[in-house]
Amino acid sequence: MKMFSTPSVLLLAMALGAGAGIVASSLTLNSLYDYSVAISSSGPIRLAGERPQTEPSSYEQATQEVREKVSSATVEIFSKPSDVTGAYEPGEGQGSGFFITSDGWLVAAPYFFSIAETAQAKILFNEKIYSVEKVIDDSTSAVVFLKIDIANAPVVSFGEALSVEPGDYLFVAAGARELFVSSFFRSIHVGDISEPAETFSHRFELTMDAESYFTGAPVANSSGDVIGILTSEEFGETHTVLPLSAIKPAVYSLLKSGEIITLWFGAMVTDLSRAIGYDETFTRGYTKGALLGTITKGSPAETAGLTRGDIIISVGGQELSASLSLDELLTDYHSGDVLNLVIDRGGIISKVDLTLGSR
Repeated sequence: MKMFSTPSVLLLAMALGAGAGIVASSLTLNSLYDYSVAISSSGPIRLAGERPQTEPSSYEQATQEVREKVSSATVEIFSKPSDVTGAYEPGEGQGSGFFITSDGWLVAAPYFFSIAETAQAKILFNEKIYSVEKVIDDSTSAVVFLKIDIANAPVVSFGEALSVEPGDYLFVAAGARELFVSSFFRSIHVGDISEPAETFSHRFELTMDAESYFTGAPVANSSGDVIGILTSEEFGETHTVLPLSAIKPAVYSLLKSGEIITLWFGAMVTDLSRAIGYDETFTRGYTKGALLGTITKGSPAETAGLTRGDIIISVGGQELSASLSLDELLTDYHSGDVLNLVIDRGGIISKVDLTLGSR
């Protein structure tokens, strides 16, 4: 756990930094078609957390890292002008976002206005107003990707949320002008205990009280890598963050094909690490793994021969656990990939190959 001695005032007003981060796969070309060529030649998107990290030695250095790498790539989103004059005042927007490509693709989470309103939104960046040229919705994560007309935009570096520990300092950059310093509180799961295999349920909480324009803001670690997106979900004195890994498949799909292709497994799944008190008739003594429920007709799961009651023990040699669930593992795969599963069916261990689909 990385701890620093911090000032008593944690809400820092700040000017735009001159530095810029790097996009996850160094994509600095001019069109999504060019991105597809770059991705095809360079392989799948990797998180910055998978590379060696340089830890800052002080709170001041960490703040500077975030200022240069994250705040410089953050925008404020307006669904309407601040007043009757038509002005857009910093700090009065309805959300935030951040650049993932240098030619203007942004990630945002517009919880306070609709997708139709998002298309009419205005983007405030570096004291200039931009119109939204294109909106692509990712229904699985509730984030949207926005395109504006800009060249050489600063972009963020992706980090890994799983490396963060309780008490670690995290930084929320809102509207490129304010930096809120918070700390990791705990990991949580949202939704029902049984969900479609593709539904990403992991979230984590920060100890903070945010304004509405913080929604969609990037959440960064002390190295200046973005590890999540602030959502509108609040629980008392905490605020919920969507880990960046939840949108990694959508980013890959968007930059490769120009659209978001949703992964399809085709089964209801219960995470046994969360299934406290389940009848052992179903769990068969397992305290981790993925218990399969309803199998969708015609789905990849049915085609692979999986049946209700099967328990997935591992995927691609990685054992499922409380810290690594099936939905989290699926973020590393794409439509057409083959999953090498080890399952328990009625006490008999066997191997099954499943080819992921799309819809």
